[in-house]
Amino acid sequence: GDMILFNRGQYFNYTKGYSPGHGRAGYGYMFSSYGTGENPVIKPENFTGTLINQTGNGMAWITFKDLTFRGSMDNGTAAGEIFFTSQETNQILFQNIKFENVSRAIVISGKSGYSGASSTSYDVTSGIYLVNSSIYNSSKGTSFFAAAHRIALVDTIMNFSENHQTYFAYVDRGFFYNNTFVRAPFGREAFRISGASDGSWRPSKDIYVGKNKILGWIDPQSGTSVHGGQAARYYY
Repeated sequence: GDMILFNRGQYFNYTKGYSPGHGRAGYGYMFSSYGTGENPVIKPENFTGTLINQTGNGMAWITFKDLTFRGSMDNGTAAGEIFFTSQETNQILFQNIKFENVSRAIVISGKSGYSGASSTSYDVTSGIYLVNSSIYNSSKGTSFFAAAHRIALVDTIMNFSENHQTYFAYVDRGFFYNNTFVRAPFGREAFRISGASDGSWRPSKDIYVGKNKILGWIDPQSGTSVHGGQAARYYY
């Protein structure tokens, strides 16, 4: 497959969304960096939509490595999700990625994941990996949402969100190891796994969860937001 590399220490603005793949493609892409210095920063300019938006036919065989995605413009306005896909999504790796000030970082939505891993009905999600990364300040919802076969979350930090920091609506073979969850909103689980339902319940199964940390704090926000900590209530 092709490699698309960004120079370290530089900023790259996006002004529209992109659809880089197809769920049954026989090739792949790597988006990464070259040179020395800090991760290249990819951020929106005069654009409030989703950066990577693949709906209907999903995507496959894509790696994102050694990048920083900043989800808000210079004036502080948040754009849409960094990564959104539905249906037929396979083998997506995020490694050493920093998500900062995003609305939501990763959303893998739709019916994806409920059918068996060998299904030919274009609704399979299999192989989603977030490794050695961080998501800071998801201002409009869950930081990382997915329903999938073979999903892994490893050595990653989730720090501050407006909803669950991770919400896995369905998992068939999951590995969740050595992650840290910081400053989840009061009244929302930082780490949530449930069973899928599209007419009948499908319980999640074959999951390993180990050596994760969920840190308590006093949620300082008050009012009617999802935080609802009233500046005095512990999240633990």
